[in-house]
Amino acid sequence: MDAEIRVDGEHPLDDLTALAEWFRSDRALQGRVQMVRRAPREGELGGELELLSVALGSGGVVTAFISSLGTWMTSRRTAVTVTLKVGDTCVTFDALKGKSLKEVTALVASALEAPHGD
Repeated sequence: MDAEIRVDGEHPLDDLTALAEWFRSDRALQGRVQMVRRAPREGELGGELELLSVALGSGGVVTAFISSLGTWMTSRRTAVTVTLKVGDTCVTFDALKGKSLKEVTALVASALEAPHGD
């Protein structure tokens, strides 16, 4: 199962890159994070970074992912909106809307526990 993550905010590319680096610094997630670029438009040499894909597998990786994303979200100093898609389940939440780490991790966990289409 893969989790796809999009980040919207004042500087979405910077925030998405920062999130990728955050995940890669987590030993449990190393080698599981890919940056996905959109197809290049006419006249472009390459497409922009569009989303992150995180390969989730065993329970330990899922737990590390939930914890890592939750901590990143609650540590933000600027407003960002994260959209998390796992299978057919998609949740969107704001980093600076007064959510605690517990609330954010519960949202992420609920997205991961929902039934997923293949």
